[in-house]
Amino acid sequence: MRLAAALCVVLTMEGLAAVGGDAKPAPEADRAPVFIPVQSGNRSDVFNSPPGSDRDSSSDLKKRRGKAFARSLLLPGWGQFSEGRHAAGYTFLAAEVGLIAGFLGLRTYGSWLEDDYITYARQHAGVAGDHSHDFYVDIGNWDDRRSFNEQRIRDRNFDRIYTGPGTEWDWDDEASREWFKSLRISSDRARQNAFLFIGGLLLNHIISAVEAGRGVKKSSNFSLCIDRFNRVTFALRF
Repeated sequence: MRLAAALCVVLTMEGLAAVGGDAKPAPEADRAPVFIPVQSGNRSDVFNSPPGSDRDSSSDLKKRRGKAFARSLLLPGWGQFSEGRHAAGYTFLAAEVGLIAGFLGLRTYGSWLEDDYITYARQHAGVAGDHSHDFYVDIGNWDDRRSFNEQRIRDRNFDRIYTGPGTEWDWDDEASREWFKSLRISSDRARQNAFLFIGGLLLNHIISAVEAGRGVKKSSNFSLCIDRFNRVTFALRF
């Protein structure tokens, strides 16, 4: 569209020159060239300045790169979208969504297993009330409270003895205790593995920010210049 408009201007200027061929040339002050901007490249900015001016200077480029870096550091893909690089933007954004889903999924799975092993301990070991994680680790390794306390006494580790109400347990058989232990370990592993996704999220933010900053390039634009004597020049910028 812009190139077609430029050509129309050229034809119009030539027609005017043909009609007024005997007219005196305009003074030097009135011979200022007309610059018609033509857009190209991956930016929406349009040049409207004479040849030789450097609108997309290194300072502007640094600012664009800084903005793209900061945006993608905050939200992966944002910096890429702002520069019109949608494929890269969707890639980092999809990775962000997948990592968040993985984290939430493992945390939820770990909570389900925790509810399962607590309920199982109440049914097969007579555990009552709410207890710490260490308590459930201990009851998974010992058949009952009496044998656990006896070992603590032999070790002279009196602070670890269970004596309060609600701390009794007695497994109905060895298989039940082993099954409870496997559920508790699976729950702990799921919660621990969820934090790997946190590391992945941080890494995705950093990689997206660096890629967004480095992916910013100078615009490729050129200007079409037509002076009062219908002379045409081009100014190509990268």
